[in-house]
Amino acid sequence: MIMVLEGSGHDQEALQALLQDHGYTVSLQSNPDPAGTGVPQVADQPAHCICENSPHGVFRSSLDGKLLSINPAGARMYKYSSPQQIMETVNRTTIFQVLCLDSSKLQELWAEVLGSDVWQSYEDRCRCKDGSVIDCKFHIHTVRDAAGQPVALEGFLEEITDYKRAEAALSDSECKYRSIVDNAPFGITRSTREGKLHSVNPALASILKYDSAEELMETINRSSIQEVLFPEPSEREPLVENVFDCDSWYLFNNRLRCKDGSFVTCRVHSRRILDEDGQASEFESYQENITDKLEAEQALRESEEKFRVLAETSPVAIGLYKREHITYANPAMERLFGYSADDLGRMNFLEWVHEDSKGLVRSRAQAWLAGESVPGQYEIKCVTKDGEERDVLVSAGTMSHQGNLSGVASFLDITERKRSEELVRASLAEKEVLLKEIHHRVKNNLQVVSSLLFLQSQKFSDPELQTCFLESQSRICSMALAHEQLYQSKNLAEVSIKSYLENLVKQLQQVFPSPEQEVDCRLAVEDLELDIEKVVPCGLLVTELLSNAYKHAFADGRSGQIEISLQSSNGQIELAVADDGVGLPAEFDYRQAKTLGLQLVTALVNQLNGTLELERNNGTRFRASFAG
Repeated sequence: MIMVLEGSGHDQEALQALLQDHGYTVSLQSNPDPAGTGVPQVADQPAHCICENSPHGVFRSSLDGKLLSINPAGARMYKYSSPQQIMETVNRTTIFQVLCLDSSKLQELWAEVLGSDVWQSYEDRCRCKDGSVIDCKFHIHTVRDAAGQPVALEGFLEEITDYKRAEAALSDSECKYRSIVDNAPFGITRSTREGKLHSVNPALASILKYDSAEELMETINRSSIQEVLFPEPSEREPLVENVFDCDSWYLFNNRLRCKDGSFVTCRVHSRRILDEDGQASEFESYQENITDKLEAEQALRESEEKFRVLAETSPVAIGLYKREHITYANPAMERLFGYSADDLGRMNFLEWVHEDSKGLVRSRAQAWLAGESVPGQYEIKCVTKDGEERDVLVSAGTMSHQGNLSGVASFLDITERKRSEELVRASLAEKEVLLKEIHHRVKNNLQVVSSLLFLQSQKFSDPELQTCFLESQSRICSMALAHEQLYQSKNLAEVSIKSYLENLVKQLQQVFPSPEQEVDCRLAVEDLELDIEKVVPCGLLVTELLSNAYKHAFADGRSGQIEISLQSSNGQIELAVADDGVGLPAEFDYRQAKTLGLQLVTALVNQLNGTLELERNNGTRFRASFAG
């Protein structure tokens, strides 16, 4: 297309350059002002044809913003039906009021153009006839007369709405891309073959313990990637060659140095970037920090190896199972049941469980599958490959094996232990019978001694001597009673102290009081189980103190009350014998007593490693305390 402009007032070189930028071939001719208007004219036919058919708007306006001319493309741009229509509308006011959303910008540009001889470009948003808004780009310059005075402005109009939208979309896309890159949890880089960084995101800086992506890039670009990040700079070149030789993503693990000198291992995805000529000089990479993952995998491998060694060398049978099938059996399990690991894996484990134990095993398995709590240990009977019955202690639980939840169980052969326990129980039963017989015979022998003392006492007429024999007889009876209750009890090691003292007091009441005495003996004894080493001294203590009360507190037929109590508190036992009789003289010291009974009381308390206290309020109260 050829455009011919005539006239002498145009800035011909600038206009020629502008038209050529828009794809026109321009021929400039000088044409005087035939009408004497002072405004150079465009030649009628060639120039008019160019303007009429130009895809861009072409206009000329007066200095005050009135349209002098505009081509059809300019009218269509603003959605007017013809150049005449837009000129009529605009010229009622000015270009500034009709077309501009912000007239001040165009007015400022107008002033700049009038003060300059060069073309000015300007972008603004303009109002169309239908009220819609478009983006426009103006190319304007000043038209001057022969004297160099500005007489008009002319230029080109270009709608750039689609361009602006594309530009905004591109900007939005870049923002989204930048947001993704900046917030990605893994490193993203673009680098050269030589080892310089073009871009790096914050994630990689964080992985490598730098304060920012900028710091990491500056540090590397002062040197190179291989010098800063690689343990050995020579390690990078083979990796780079592999990336450039690969038509797709190249995957590898890479050990990188951090800012603080430590190292991390990254899983790297890299691919080359081809330029317009199909050549590659750069590549992009994604780096995922897998240091913790590798350490966890190593720890898992070590843990599995420990389990394997432990299981393989354990003397206890160990197996992993899913539902009713063994998935792993150690050598000890093979030895216990007589089956190979492969055989056990093919079998339902109920096949080697004894009929008597299958119900228990099923119920435990069903409860475990239902998520219910089941005991960790239980005993079952099993049948080996040879048909031998074995008693087995099962300890079961769960564990993660190869990424799946599995049951784990150990099987401890307790057959010999059970047999030994049966032998021990039989032996204990036999010894229990023998021990009861011993206590029975000791009781009988003590009763014989008591009877002999009674018979011997009948030979004496001296009352004092008879009393000595009677007291000795009572002491022997208290010991005999302890042995009697011991062999009658279920527990041969301990005796109910309450039952023992009740029976002892009944026996003593039949011996001591004279017919004319009215003494009420009361017991307040806690029901405790004490061993024979404490029962016998307690019985003798009660015998001596009860005997003294009957003899001295209620002499001359005096009536009253005796209370015997035994209580336990904080690991201490307190035994007390109290009466409301005549009491003891204030100067009396039981520790210095010459009588056998009180000497025996002191000795018995010492035997119990206890303490003895005497209270004289409203009678006499002896209180012995010892460890329970």
